[in-house]
Amino acid sequence: MANELDHIALVQGRTLVDALPGVTVLGEWRRLASTDTWLLRIGLELRNATPTPDVPTHTEWELVVNFAADPWGRTQLYPVDGEKGITATFPHQMFNGGLHPFLPCRNGHLCTASSFQLLSTNRNALPEEPDTTLPRLLWHVERAQQWLTLAAQDALVQCGDPYELPDFTVGVADSEAVLVYHEDESSLSMWQSQSQNSGIAKLTRWKNGMHLLRSFLDTQGRQLLYAPSWGTEIDQQVAGMTAFWLRLPELPVIHKWQVPTTVDELREAFTKQGIVLDDLLMPLWKHVPESGETLLLIGAPIPSHVGGPIQRYHWQALHLLPALGKGGRLKPKLRAVLAQRHLQVSHPLRWLSRAENWHPNELQSRGRLATSLRDARVLLLGAGAVGGALAEQLVRMGLQHLTIVDGDILEAGNLVRHNLSMVELLQPKAQALAKGLNQSTPSARVTGLVVKAPANEDDAFARAVKEATLIIDATADDTLLKSMPLTGTSSTAIFASCSVSLHAEHLFFYADRADQFEWQQFSTWFMPYRQEQDQQARQLDLPRGVGCWHPLTPARLNRVVGLVGIAVELLEQMCGAHYTFPVAQRVAWPGLPVMQSFTTGHVPEESLCEASLTAFATMDPSI
Repeated sequence: MANELDHIALVQGRTLVDALPGVTVLGEWRRLASTDTWLLRIGLELRNATPTPDVPTHTEWELVVNFAADPWGRTQLYPVDGEKGITATFPHQMFNGGLHPFLPCRNGHLCTASSFQLLSTNRNALPEEPDTTLPRLLWHVERAQQWLTLAAQDALVQCGDPYELPDFTVGVADSEAVLVYHEDESSLSMWQSQSQNSGIAKLTRWKNGMHLLRSFLDTQGRQLLYAPSWGTEIDQQVAGMTAFWLRLPELPVIHKWQVPTTVDELREAFTKQGIVLDDLLMPLWKHVPESGETLLLIGAPIPSHVGGPIQRYHWQALHLLPALGKGGRLKPKLRAVLAQRHLQVSHPLRWLSRAENWHPNELQSRGRLATSLRDARVLLLGAGAVGGALAEQLVRMGLQHLTIVDGDILEAGNLVRHNLSMVELLQPKAQALAKGLNQSTPSARVTGLVVKAPANEDDAFARAVKEATLIIDATADDTLLKSMPLTGTSSTAIFASCSVSLHAEHLFFYADRADQFEWQQFSTWFMPYRQEQDQQARQLDLPRGVGCWHPLTPARLNRVVGLVGIAVELLEQMCGAHYTFPVAQRVAWPGLPVMQSFTTGHVPEESLCEASLTAFATMDPSI
C-alpha cells in the first residue's frame, strides 16, 4: 500500500516531470478506485524527429504508477484513448489495438523497462532502472521520449537486436490456453523444402489448457509431413484433436506490429504478403470436426536476431471456428458450409496468447549438458541416492536416452536423501524413477528395469548393455565391479563408477573403456581409501538398518547432490575428450575436479577448495 512518503514522492514527481523538456503535465494525480494505482496525464512533444501519421508532434499519455505491484511503484506509460493517443502498435510496445480492460486509456503500454531488468532483479546484472519512486518516474518518461523519437524514425529495431515476437495478448485473447510446438534448425530445413502451405494438424489436449502439436499432415489428412520427436510421456498420449495449419513467409501483422484481431484484419495481413487466406482454407473445410470448434495454427520462419539468418519456425494459434450445432452431429458438408459462412462476417479473433517451443534447444538453454553427453545412450546401474541424483541431473540437463537398472524397492529410510517421495514407497525404484523423469521434461526417454545387475539373462538388460555408449555404476557394489565387463558391451563405450564416502565427504570417480575394465586395477587404486573408510567406520556410531543390526552409510542429502554434480562434470569431460584410461579421481567436499590419468599406485587427492566468509567492516552507503 502507498504510504505518506509515497504520496509526497508523487507530488514532487509531478513537479519534476513537468519540468522535463518536451513534457507537459495535463492534470493532477488520480487514484484508480479501490486500488493502489495512480494515474497522471502528460503530453509528450516529439523531439529530434520528423512527425509521421502514426507519431504526430504532440501525443498524450497516462503515466501509471502501481504500488501494489512494486513497493516503489511500478511505472508504465499508456496512450490515452482519444485523438492525441497513438493507435498503431510498434515494436517494444504491448498490443495497442483497443481499450485497456480496467484503466481509462488504450492498452498498448510502452516497453520502457530495461531489457536487463529481470537479470538485475535476480542479482545477475547491474540495475539500470532506479529503485525509488522519484527518479523512476523521470527515468521512464525520458525513455518514453526516446521511444517516440525512434518510432517516428522507424528505428526501434536495429539489425543485430534480439528478435521479439509481436504481442498476442490481445483484449480478446484466450489467456488460459497455450500452444506447445517443437521446432529447430532441422525441422526448418524440412519446411523450407516443403511445397505445401496448408494442411491438417493433430494435437494432444494436455493439462492446464495446453495443446501439444503432435503431427502435420497434408490437406487430405493422409500424408505425414512432420512429427516432432517427443519423449515417452507425451508419446503415450492420444493425439485426438484436429486443427488446421497455414504457413506464411512472415508472421501476420498490421498497423506496424499489431496482430490481427478480426477475420478481416487477418485477411489484410495475409494479403500484405501476397497470399489469399480463403484459398489456403478452401481444401480444409471438409475436415471441420463434428463439434465445429477448430484451431488455426499459423507458422512462419523467424531469426534469433533481427537481420540475421532464419533459425526456426514459430507457430501461433487462434480459434478459427466456434462450436457449430448441438451434440456434434452436423454432417461434413453442412459443417463446411457453416464454417465458410462464419468467415464471411468479420468476427473477432480469439488468439491463444501463449505459444511455447518445447524443443530441447529452447527449454535447456538455461543450463544444458555438452552435446557429447546429451546424445549418449546411458545405462545407469543403481537407483539409490547417488543413482537417483545422477539420473535427475542428467535428464533435466538434456540427456534423452537413459535406462535405469535396480532391483530394490523404495523404503521409508531412503526418503532422507532420495528424490522419490512417500507416494512411491514400496514401489521398484527403477520404475518409479523412470516414470518421474519422463514427466520431468518433454523429451526424456527413460526406461526402468527391475532387475539386479548383471542380469545377462534378461533380454531388456542385454539390449541396454549392447546399445549403451556410457555405463555408470552407482551401486558401490564390489560384486558388480568384479563381473565387469558386462556381456555384449560395445568396444567404444565408457564405463564410470561413482560412489561417495562416509558422510559424503568425498566422491570416488573411476572410469575406463567399458570392455577393458579390470577389477584388480580398480581395487589397487581404491584400497588406501577403503582402509581409511574402514578405520573411520569402526569409530562411529553408525545408523542401523531394519531388523538384525547392520550399519548403513551416513551421508547428508546436500553433500550427495553436490558431489553428484561434480560427477556429472567429470562424465561430461569423459564423453567430450580423449583420455588415457583408466582415469581415477577422489574429490573432497567441497572441491573442484581436475581430470588426471591413472598410472599406478595411489593417486594424490585433489586439493580442497576452501571457502571462507568475509565480513564487511564498513559499508559505503552510495553502493
